[in-house]
Amino acid sequence: MTRGFTLLETLIALVIASITALVLLQSIMAVARGTAGIEIALAGALETEFSREVVSDALAASVADYLESPGAYTGSTTRISGTTRRPVLAPHGLPTRFVLALRPESGGTALIYQEVEPRSEDIDREAVNSAEELEGGIVAMRFAAQDIGFRFAYQTMTQLYAHEPPDPLEAWPPEEGFDPWYDYYRPPPALVMIVDSQDRVLWAIASSGWNAPPLRGRDLEDIL
Repeated sequence: MTRGFTLLETLIALVIASITALVLLQSIMAVARGTAGIEIALAGALETEFSREVVSDALAASVADYLESPGAYTGSTTRISGTTRRPVLAPHGLPTRFVLALRPESGGTALIYQEVEPRSEDIDREAVNSAEELEGGIVAMRFAAQDIGFRFAYQTMTQLYAHEPPDPLEAWPPEEGFDPWYDYYRPPPALVMIVDSQDRVLWAIASSGWNAPPLRGRDLEDIL
């Protein structure tokens, strides 16, 4: 005759099964939380990388514009404005005005990119040294340091032929050194950098938009 389980043995088996199930459930939840954390971190990293790349691409595609145009390239240590052929938000290939600014924030500095509506008011040239009024935009990068700023590199034709390095500048356009055929338009600088207080380069983008806009009749008259 086969003896069945006693009540005590059944209770012990149920307790063991419950403990096993609880441990297994906790393990599954821990794995799920870890996976979710990894997915969130990965999504954040991908978003940051995407923002940095598209803004870098827009800045590299800055183009020359007429001197009197609000889209002519202008820069200071805290802010850049100009025109790009590879905008982030506007249709690709459509020349679009943009603003790129360094905005102090808690624990560092944010690099902010914003595009300007084609029919909006002209950018205030007198406020070009201020980044405080820039609202919204895309946070392209964040830096741990607060004492950082833009620097610009420009190579004159003399330096080019002499194989000399370009001059670093704190503002664009330079006060002097432009060649005569730049009288009717303003090219972007050869290189834009972000440097810290010790002049260490934290970020740099070379410009590919040196082609001059079409020469107009009045431009020829001014040059002659």
